[in-house]
Amino acid sequence: MKFWSVALLGIILTGGWVSAQYIESQRKDIIMHADSPVRVCGEMGSGLKIATFSTNPPFGWTEGKGNFSSNGFAVSLMDQIAQELNIVYGNIGFDKDEDAMAALDIGAIDMIVGAYYDPKIKGIGHRYLIPAFIPNVITVVFLKGKKKEVGDFKDLIGLKGAVRQDEQFYPYIRLSLPEELEIESVFDSREAFTKLLTGEVDFLLSSPYAAEAEARRFKLNKQIELISTPLMAQELFVLYSKNSECPQYQNEIARKLQEKRQDLNGLKRDLISFIDTWGQKFKNEPSLIDQLKAEKILPEDYKVPGADQ
Repeated sequence: MKFWSVALLGIILTGGWVSAQYIESQRKDIIMHADSPVRVCGEMGSGLKIATFSTNPPFGWTEGKGNFSSNGFAVSLMDQIAQELNIVYGNIGFDKDEDAMAALDIGAIDMIVGAYYDPKIKGIGHRYLIPAFIPNVITVVFLKGKKKEVGDFKDLIGLKGAVRQDEQFYPYIRLSLPEELEIESVFDSREAFTKLLTGEVDFLLSSPYAAEAEARRFKLNKQIELISTPLMAQELFVLYSKNSECPQYQNEIARKLQEKRQDLNGLKRDLISFIDTWGQKFKNEPSLIDQLKAEKILPEDYKVPGADQ
């Protein structure tokens, strides 16, 4: 395996930058991977540019500063496929779905791994849709002892919920939700779980995989519970840019993803293994409850009723 890095100098849209994260002072390096012999594409042979999301475990996250590395289920899956096809590629971590989509539309990146898609939306502009490679349902997270039976989003009317921006799915399900349902969009998992613990919200909407990963991180496994039946059967797709400099790989990658999906149980085992990997990163850190007590956000005697503390 050979490794080398290429600096991502910036992605320009008409009238400005895609995001402040691409300003030169904040630019990130991409780790490029390739086996020999290699197949290259793009300007100066820079390779296939794949977007993953920098804070969405277990699907993808970035580690370190400067020459950062990407980790997670989607990253590992593309590692396998790129090596099988002998493709030079790099992972680029995005914080926001809209930034990744904007970069995809102008061909600044070639593909997004782990995108949501609403089939009711007519057309997808400058993107090709590669068939879904793994289910990722939407469920409801409650504090232990406060779980209620929910068979439909309408059953949540009268309660207040939160959804994480870094899970990316809210824009795709928002139009399917009842108008009376009160949902707050929050920045990340820490903010979401803090609001749940303080009672500012009654529930979270989340992928069960993402909820479990962050519960491991914050040591909240015994303090939360998920409803037994998911509310929405979502799938994760790959989007490929129609303006890609590497169009020759689209069909090959689609074929490989569908081959991988034939072993869906194996994919799920891999996904769960990255939940474990994410949790282990924070094994020596205090629980979120202890952090919030230290910050005087929760009282010293705080406990989740009904939870095995």
